[in-house]
Amino acid sequence: KIMHGLNFKYGQSFNINNKRNGHLFQDRFKSKIVKTDRYLLTLSAYIHNNPLKIKGYEKCPEKYKYSSLKVYLGLEKDDTGLLDEGFIMQMFDQNVNKARENYLKFV
Repeated sequence: KIMHGLNFKYGQSFNINNKRNGHLFQDRFKSKIVKTDRYLLTLSAYIHNNPLKIKGYEKCPEKYKYSSLKVYLGLEKDDTGLLDEGFIMQMFDQNVNKARENYLKFV
């Protein structure tokens, strides 16, 4: 229900600002429960590797504006308060710098 409301309001706002109408998203929001640490790490790597498919970011995905990788690597702070990168990073090492180094190798 939360995602429905969020998508509805965003779509409505987008349509007004861009003088268009109709659906903004093709399908309904889908989510899957992450049950294992292994799957969580796979998802994290998948998400952080998405910018590699975009021209100009093939060698530097952390520079992609919409990626949280720069937060995970300690290059920026999360101003939104939405990320809990520490949960994943502690799986790589208890030392923050070592964890970042190991995560970068993993991704």
